[in-house]
Amino acid sequence: MASAAPPTPWLTPERAKRYLKLAIGGLATAILGGFLAALFTYMFTARLNQEAALQQQYLAAVQEFVATGAVVDASVTGLADSVLDAEGIKAGRREARQAIAAHVAATQSLSQVIGTGNSDAYMEGLATLRKLVDETTDVQSALRASRARFDLMDNRTIIVAEARRRIYGKP
Repeated sequence: MASAAPPTPWLTPERAKRYLKLAIGGLATAILGGFLAALFTYMFTARLNQEAALQQQYLAAVQEFVATGAVVDASVTGLADSVLDAEGIKAGRREARQAIAAHVAATQSLSQVIGTGNSDAYMEGLATLRKLVDETTDVQSALRASRARFDLMDNRTIIVAEARRRIYGKP
């Protein structure tokens, strides 16, 4: 008959220390990993939120630019109609000047998106239109102001397309 070896306990003090070290190491890794994941998630979410807020701000500037441009168009058309009807020219000029001033402010707020070169060129067109509005007294001068308005409308369409391309990042 063979003699049996004395039974060794499954959990010895050495094994207990090793298991405790593994458990503490795993817990520390999980805590540190969770913290880093939360930190990176927060940072990227904050960045995306900031970009989304800027995008909304730029889109609002584009909408304001379009809206004030439409008011400029309507006021210059109204001025031309006033000249043709031979009544209310002063009121038409005043309305056109106010619309141009509001559109200048909208153009300046959009200059961050479209670039200062494009903004400056468009502002020169607005200055020309303002000068032509102030000089409008007869049918020929009203026609020149209307032509300048049509040039601005074409340029506005190009600027809005460029601004939207830059905002959305599409080529």
